[in-house]
Amino acid sequence: MECYRYPDDNDKILSSFVSQKEPYQGYWAESELNALKRVGDYLAEILVPRDRIRALDAGCGRGRAIPWIAKFASQIVAADPDPARLADARQVRPGDEYRRTQVEFHNVSVDKLRGEAFDLIVCNHVIQHVSTTAAQDILSSLKALATPKSVLILSFSRSAVGHEIYGISFLNDGVPEFEIIDRMAFDSLAASGGSKGYLPVRMIDPDKFANDARTVGWKIEWSWTYHAANWVDGETSFGSDNTINHVPALLRQCQGDIYVAMRSDDWFT
Repeated sequence: MECYRYPDDNDKILSSFVSQKEPYQGYWAESELNALKRVGDYLAEILVPRDRIRALDAGCGRGRAIPWIAKFASQIVAADPDPARLADARQVRPGDEYRRTQVEFHNVSVDKLRGEAFDLIVCNHVIQHVSTTAAQDILSSLKALATPKSVLILSFSRSAVGHEIYGISFLNDGVPEFEIIDRMAFDSLAASGGSKGYLPVRMIDPDKFANDARTVGWKIEWSWTYHAANWVDGETSFGSDNTINHVPALLRQCQGDIYVAMRSDDWFT
């Protein structure tokens, strides 16, 4: 059993940032649901029937994605290095429609996963909390668990293109703060697992990410930016997700979260 502990107990830091930055109550969930629907529409077009799909939830955390993954896969392996968060995930059920879904749980980090390849791999909001070296190792490890036909759905916190940001999120007397640090300090903190109440967060340049992914054999086929906001200097600029994703200049300038769908380079040849 791994002894890693995710620094943000019960996602208190994240919840506080959401409450502070939402332009209106419910925007955060609404934007995420819209993004997930679009990811689902993409998957529905390319995946075979769910009874033939074996999926991996890499870094499953508290299991929020398990019911969503069950829409596309009849077999799911959920893995996370934090035993407490994995214990929460074990309590999550796929829902009545997919109650026969087989779900296995493994207390292991993504880079230590081994075994049969997966048809669908999901990795939600993991790589922005680990060191830059570990993020690249995760992409390599997931590639080793994929076939040329596998699909990787990966999400992360994104920066404006060309403006990658490294920082620490924490609560100061209950008020969420974000302190910008340099890459070396970030990597040192993230490599150590962080410390309780201090969550390392990297706002990743999506163009740089695409280039890094290509070095280990992944290519982005589709993407969708959501939760568009500037979390760093307090000047929040929210807009229509649809508009942002269809106006290249806005898309390059915004911060927020992003889903990317990736395929093996072999699939494109």
